[in-house]
Amino acid sequence: MPTQNRFTLDLGHKAIAADPDGVRGVILNVPGATVDKQHEEHWAVNMPRETAVRIGQEVYVCPTHICPSVALHQFYYVIDAEGYYRETWEVAARNRS
Repeated sequence: MPTQNRFTLDLGHKAIAADPDGVRGVILNVPGATVDKQHEEHWAVNMPRETAVRIGQEVYVCPTHICPSVALHQFYYVIDAEGYYRETWEVAARNRS
């Protein structure tokens, strides 16, 4: 349940791998945010009191293991370290025959 120090991301098992145990992704642009639990359809995330997240805010997550979900998307947006879009990568494995 969202609270002043907790929010939810639409980032479940189908969007980011549920394996291996441990850290499954790093939240890049919410300082101090930590994943409490990954559910089937979402992540529950805790954050420090001094951190503010608003509804609709973009949150960037770098997955630690992408193999199970990489072919679920037609393309990926490449974002640099400063958060700027640089290019799009097509996922060749998406439309294999």
